Amino acid sequence: MSRKQARAPLDRPRRDGAPLEDQQKPPASWVGSSARVVLSVAALLALLGGLVAADNKDSRPKGPLAAPTRSRATSPAPELFTRSSFRMLAPPTLVTTCADVAWNTDPTQRAELATAMTSAGLDQRTAEALRRALACPAGGDCASPITPELLLAIPPRARASLYPILGRQNNNSQSAPYHFHGTTERALAAELPELPPVLVSQLFQLTYPERGVSAFADMPALCHLVGLQAASEIVRSINGAPSVRVAVQVHHAADVDALTGYFANPALRPRLEALLATSGATIDLKELLPPLPRELLYTYPTFDEDPRQPRNCFWTALNFFNASPLASYSSATAAQRALADSYVRAPLDELGYGDLLVFEEANGAPVHMAVHVIDDIFLTRNGWNRDRPWTLMSRSDLELRYGKNPASGYRLRAAQRD
Repeated sequence: MSRKQARAPLDRPRRDGAPLEDQQKPPASWVGSSARVVLSVAALLALLGGLVAADNKDSRPKGPLAAPTRSRATSPAPELFTRSSFRMLAPPTLVTTCADVAWNTDPTQRAELATAMTSAGLDQRTAEALRRALACPAGGDCASPITPELLLAIPPRARASLYPILGRQNNNSQSAPYHFHGTTERALAAELPELPPVLVSQLFQLTYPERGVSAFADMPALCHLVGLQAASEIVRSINGAPSVRVAVQVHHAADVDALTGYFANPALRPRLEALLATSGATIDLKELLPPLPRELLYTYPTFDEDPRQPRNCFWTALNFFNASPLASYSSATAAQRALADSYVRAPLDELGYGDLLVFEEANGAPVHMAVHVIDDIFLTRNGWNRDRPWTLMSRSDLELRYGKNPASGYRLRAAQRD
């Protein structure tokens, strides 16, 4: 999507630290749910610090980035935690304009596209139409208009070959595709349950395979094909956040000890003891979190973010334990510096409460951060425009969105945590 398409209600962030357009409006509407699952014993043992390694076999990173040894809390009983899945959707907002469809290219990209088209499985008519559309008599950078009908004629395998080339320019919609777990129309319908079948079908026509999942990068074209009202429904649906709730139940006094130990917060004890006295009562996991994430979780912003200091994923993750959040953490540069100064590397399979899952560029620059809470569940905010909530997500859903970048684990140094 070209930046000349301005406000771009259909635009999507390339990375959480980059400027984004505001899209939808505040409070959440939750739809859909999936089976409730009790966390496994093995998972709980892992999330509480992992099995103690033998003295002669230390699997932690070596050298100055080695994670500090943390004392192991008493393991809560697995039946204390019950999770349920749902989707968070921003309130409906009408898309007011369909952006122009154009491929922005430089001479190198056009040469690569011409080469890729020869083996992309295009029929002769479609290949010739693309060559004419990409012709750039003046040379240099060009914005080539592409009709929605021409995009529909490009088969998924060909999109998979061409779109990574186009994706190298941030002003192309191919630079930040949406991703879906399913690779069939039926799977896509299950993933977007609020979307009518006819719109699922039209969306699926423009998907293509990428890294074993389905990708979609042609919202401007789809808008022209389905109209503004239908486009509004699609935008709301594909921006929905797959989320998790966790209910906590206390059965024994030992559970109180285990929970206060795991969440490293003795102040939780009176509330958990009161819960113990009420047989069968539960408490939402969010109530066990620090004040800032407890206040923000499962909400949408009620005001427009300051683009100079947005409350993005960096701000959310690095301020997790802070009573007074630091606005400067919204900067990708400041976030990278904070990781270097206040954190150490932690093995991804040993992440504990409050540790960070960080997706990074090859040069180490952070693309996205999320805070590990329990099991495979992380607190996150994906971007900072108004249709992106603070929520709990599974690691697999985070990897679906950001997995093209390698992930690393980080843990606060003992001095900063204690």
